Amino acid sequence: MRDFLNVFDDRRMHIVSILIREAREMSIPELIKMTNYSENTVRTIVKELHTHPELNSNRLFFTSNKTGQILTIKILNAEVETVGLFYLKRSILFNFVMDSFLLGKVNVGQFCDTHYISKSTFLRYKKRFIDFIEKHGLSLSENNEIMGNEYRIRTFYFLFFSSASSLWLFSEDLDILEQSLTSNFFSKFQLNPTQKHHFLLMIFICKIREQHSCFIESPYRVTFSKNGLYKELSDSLSLSVTSFTEKEEQAESEAAFLFLFILKNKLLPSLSNTIQETLVFDTKINNLNTAIKAITQMFYTNLFHDEFDHTSEINQIEDFDLLHQEVSLFLLYEYYCSYDPRDFLYVYTEDYYHLNPYKQLIKNKSDHILEQIDQLSATYPFLAEYLKPDKIEHFKNQFFLFTIHLYPLFKQGRIDPVTINIQNGNAYIKEIITMKLLLLFRENITIADHFDKAIDLLISDKSYSGEFPHKNKIYLPTFTDEKYLRNVCQAIQEEIFNRSSYLSFE
Repeated sequence: MRDFLNVFDDRRMHIVSILIREAREMSIPELIKMTNYSENTVRTIVKELHTHPELNSNRLFFTSNKTGQILTIKILNAEVETVGLFYLKRSILFNFVMDSFLLGKVNVGQFCDTHYISKSTFLRYKKRFIDFIEKHGLSLSENNEIMGNEYRIRTFYFLFFSSASSLWLFSEDLDILEQSLTSNFFSKFQLNPTQKHHFLLMIFICKIREQHSCFIESPYRVTFSKNGLYKELSDSLSLSVTSFTEKEEQAESEAAFLFLFILKNKLLPSLSNTIQETLVFDTKINNLNTAIKAITQMFYTNLFHDEFDHTSEINQIEDFDLLHQEVSLFLLYEYYCSYDPRDFLYVYTEDYYHLNPYKQLIKNKSDHILEQIDQLSATYPFLAEYLKPDKIEHFKNQFFLFTIHLYPLFKQGRIDPVTINIQNGNAYIKEIITMKLLLLFRENITIADHFDKAIDLLISDKSYSGEFPHKNKIYLPTFTDEKYLRNVCQAIQEEIFNRSSYLSFE
């Protein structure tokens, strides 16, 4: 959400995001080095953090010298999004988006009077907003109304408000919207708070857009192979949208949009990650379904053929159908609703997108499939839409994210267990420590009876003569001292975490 912050608030969020990420005491010189801001800027921002409503004494900690000058600062148990909302709400662009959404357009005079800004200041922020939405195929009319494909407009508002906060930001009573979830169909699912929030937010967005006569025209129709859960979902959505639209044809278009939105964003995971029935999307895109089959075959050939070949014929068919469905939903959503979610984050470091060797391997495979898709674009011209110069970087990122999310669906993940040797002069204490660690870490550790250089961690109560040094030796004299035991658990957890970063799927 950096693009929507005022300039100095963006600097505040830069420092706050570092403190939240590090979760330790940091000195002023460290913050200066990591941000390249002047000492005066850093000290000014740090000094005023105690006034932030989300950073109370249980989250914000200072150390100072005798003259009161701040030496170190630490933030614990805070969320970047929650802290950012405070700055976001007072930004000009946040309020610009809010007005454009709730009022349908932005009235220049009224907006300038409300926020005490000049027309020239308004025009500067308007230019920033235009630059942002034009990257995503939208524009702003002369009367400051967002123009473009209605699917993209609604997706923009959804990403903006869902990224801004998990709180409800509108005066509309949630109880009224929750009636959309009271049907017998939705009562079958236990939606978690995120799923429920996202569902109601999109329902509200659709409702407000309808009130501004911004109607949606579905570019596709969904047909079902049987009257299963997908058909029931579609019918329930058609009933839900009647709360804000009365026209039957418009209700069908709204329901079709929400159907794609729910399945693509996995708001009902038990529906999304299993194959319920065959979905066929009838669109105006020539040869779409043929292209989807070809791309599904690419994933099968390049990534999953071993897994599919080692299952029963029935499972092979189900897995291939699920893969086909995932590819269908991804390509349709990217074609009609494409956005780069990274544009709605608070990201201040490249480490946020770090790829370890395992993820880089999947990235290489993902890029290889993209090269094959590029070759297909001569046969299926609509594929070239994804690969345009102004879209290719975004699509590569989304395609990689899509590819890596497929792995847990079709491959079994495995972490090699951490091998531990426990040494203690008291046999009973050794057995109790062994039992405790196995109870805590289960299959993620192996207790080795023999000590050699192949073990990952050595846990010992002392050093013994003739013992060769081990780089990962941890001191644990007894099981009753929780401080020592916590140190051991932390070391094991760190080793497991390092291995999970290179998680292999076999």
